[in-house]
Amino acid sequence: DYLEQDWSNILAAMHWCIEQDRYDDLIVFWNNVRDFTHIYSFWADRLNLLNWMIVQADNQRDYPAAVQFMYDRAFTLTLTGPATRLEEADALLQRCWTLRQYASPALQARVAALIASVCIKHGKHEQAHQWLDTGEELLQSSDLEPIELARERTSLLFDRGENWLTMGDYVRAQVVFEEMLEQAEISGWQRSIVHAQNWLAYTALMQNNPEASKDSLWNGWPVAIRIKERRLSTYFKRTFAYYYQQIGNQADALKWAEDALDSFERLGMSPDIRGMLALIEQLQAT
Repeated sequence: DYLEQDWSNILAAMHWCIEQDRYDDLIVFWNNVRDFTHIYSFWADRLNLLNWMIVQADNQRDYPAAVQFMYDRAFTLTLTGPATRLEEADALLQRCWTLRQYASPALQARVAALIASVCIKHGKHEQAHQWLDTGEELLQSSDLEPIELARERTSLLFDRGENWLTMGDYVRAQVVFEEMLEQAEISGWQRSIVHAQNWLAYTALMQNNPEASKDSLWNGWPVAIRIKERRLSTYFKRTFAYYYQQIGNQADALKWAEDALDSFERLGMSPDIRGMLALIEQLQAT
């Protein structure tokens, strides 16, 4: 929490590094706040900083760093989802792939998985599967330790589950999210465990099975609150809205849906905003 309280001062120091053209010093700052800027959804600041770092890394031919920065920027762009942002993300990822010899197998796999995520958003599901297979092959041929391998596979399995989910194949999505949970538990990464629990609950609800979603929801929600990842807690709010709708509690369903909508709007997650507006309209009509 101290990072959040001091973020304006930290950001000012990072902007000073940019004004003074102190690339190496900015990278030191960045390495300490990279995950924080994602978890706490400081996405606009994150995108601005990464834009400058990509240009500087290119100018210095620091291609290993450039690939990482381009991946990070593309990842953030995919979260908010307008077409222009997806186009920029796709261009960055294609360049990452061209420069993949400068990236570790794990980063190459992440790039492949994020390309798959962009394909999913464009409805190119078969291409997404192919990219996910490429990512899986890269991970399996790497020399990652078992715990690190499990952590990387957890992320990739989310994208595979999302692909099946978007295609409406909820049975396959559930199988993948169950494997995601297993890998997350092996990795010991609490955030991934809770993400998997949310998607398992959501997938059960898409199959009109609220009873099957209960354990994942009630076990995951307290941890999601504690972790304070805003995107994660917002997805839980959405899942609760569907849960209460399916058990016939319209009042609580509407409360959770409106809370989720407010959070999605604050995060700028356009596709999810549309989904919540549709649910709220449906709830208000009943």
